[in-house]
Amino acid sequence: MGGHSHRQATPRPPQSSRRRVILFNTLATARVGAEDDDEERTMRTFPAAAVLLLLVGASAEAATPAEQGLQAARELQATFDGSLVKGFELKFTVRGSGCDVLQVEGYANLTDGMMQSLANGTLIYGRVLPGGVNQFAFKHGFHQVAYTNEEDPTFASFGHPRLTRQQVKQMRRCTDAMAAKLTSKSTPVKVPNPPRFEPLSWNAATVGRQLYDGAYKHDATIVSVNRAEGLIRVRYVRSGSVEPKRLEAVAQFWYVRK
Repeated sequence: MGGHSHRQATPRPPQSSRRRVILFNTLATARVGAEDDDEERTMRTFPAAAVLLLLVGASAEAATPAEQGLQAARELQATFDGSLVKGFELKFTVRGSGCDVLQVEGYANLTDGMMQSLANGTLIYGRVLPGGVNQFAFKHGFHQVAYTNEEDPTFASFGHPRLTRQQVKQMRRCTDAMAAKLTSKSTPVKVPNPPRFEPLSWNAATVGRQLYDGAYKHDATIVSVNRAEGLIRVRYVRSGSVEPKRLEAVAQFWYVRK
């Protein structure tokens, strides 16, 4: 199985982004004293956190769904910027008039297989974000997720309705100012069930078992199993060739249906 090729990415200066952090973890107490002539002074204490919360809540506005989406995109950006695949210089951008489209763009050209693996959280991308970008995005209220390259026309779209590359490129980028004005409740998103696949293991290594790549495409079929030597023989779908494989070495690249 060959690796994915891509052009060398030129490092870019990090883009500044305004992060909105709301911290409130203070415990306070207020004391009221009462003293009588014939009794010792007594102190009554009570938590004032509730009082402070009321004061803060009166002036602070809850984040809109669009603002929450922007924050989710920033979390994704930070996660991948510090990951094993940071060389691809992935860029996560919120787009659309409703700020409900997540665009994932590669500076280094992403192949269709790489886009599918990013979406599903397979291969090395699963080590960065278990479950994949799609599940993360849909659970955070995005209606569509689109994968693009800066130059290469390779494109993938998920969600309903499906978008075209041209539509995504023409969509307005969502800003903090736009998101703050979108105060209406977002339309509930039906989070699609993740594909029912799992990594290849000895429990699943049986003759006739179909093996799928990171894009969940049928790549090979097991034709024999030699547990004593830790080997399986597989027949590739495209070439028809039969090759021995050490299961421990290929388990991270192949998946089987649950």
